[in-house]
Amino acid sequence: MGKHLWRAACIAAIVSMSVPLVAHRRWAPVGRPDYSSRSARPRPCMASMTSSLERSPNQRALRDQFEQQRSWLDSAAREVWKTYTDYRTALKKQDAAEKLLTASKSAFDAVLESYKQGLSTYPEVVSAERNLSAALATSHDTQAAIYTTQAALALSVGDLARPTPPVVRQPRR
Repeated sequence: MGKHLWRAACIAAIVSMSVPLVAHRRWAPVGRPDYSSRSARPRPCMASMTSSLERSPNQRALRDQFEQQRSWLDSAAREVWKTYTDYRTALKKQDAAEKLLTASKSAFDAVLESYKQGLSTYPEVVSAERNLSAALATSHDTQAAIYTTQAALALSVGDLARPTPPVVRQPRR
């Protein structure tokens, strides 16, 4: 996965939907402009500031549809971001699990060698072997988490929803 995958995932989620991203408002200056401030910004006209009760049912329906689509877009972007951070976390856990496995292997080898020379006891060997098997299980669990989060990320971005072209086999000559 690339360095800027989260940005690409968010852009893909936004582009794949046909949702208006900005609510258009009519702006008109009201009264005299205030030149004392650094930036004279226009104020919204009174027609755009009417309450939702005074709007026509068609305008209310459009506004409700827009709000529903915006909330859906926000939840899609949150889902993409969450799955991306879960994937990055799984990768970092895998790095830690590999270091734990390496340390456990070297500790087991050292205890086993000292047992062969009569310097360690059998319970120490069993304890080191138990630690090694726990580290191996942790490594397998983190690898499974990586595969799971990769699939979740692909699903949230929409890569799993796209049909793949059929494989055309060339006849052998």
